[in-house]
Amino acid sequence: MTDLLTTGQSGTGQVAERRTGLTAVLAGIVSEANDGEPTPAALLAAADTPFVALGVGSLAQLRLVEAVETRYEVFLDLDGDGDFLRSLTALADHLVTDHGVT
Repeated sequence: MTDLLTTGQSGTGQVAERRTGLTAVLAGIVSEANDGEPTPAALLAAADTPFVALGVGSLAQLRLVEAVETRYEVFLDLDGDGDFLRSLTALADHLVTDHGVT
């Protein structure tokens, strides 16, 4: 896959492809932060479902924030509304749009 930052192109198909790959990686991180449940496959199938409804509680969300900050070298501000922790899709969108993660 071609990196958009290198090519300077901004096709929506390429952005969607990057986000899909990121979402798959994040599903693994969320699952690991919550001791393996739900599985990454289940998280991907329910990407828009709130984490809380999937059993991902506050402690797991803190582990998730730490893991994402470490992996992607970003700062996730928990003093704000924290809406990026709503769901897998919300987290991926936040990382792409606010932090430029690819």
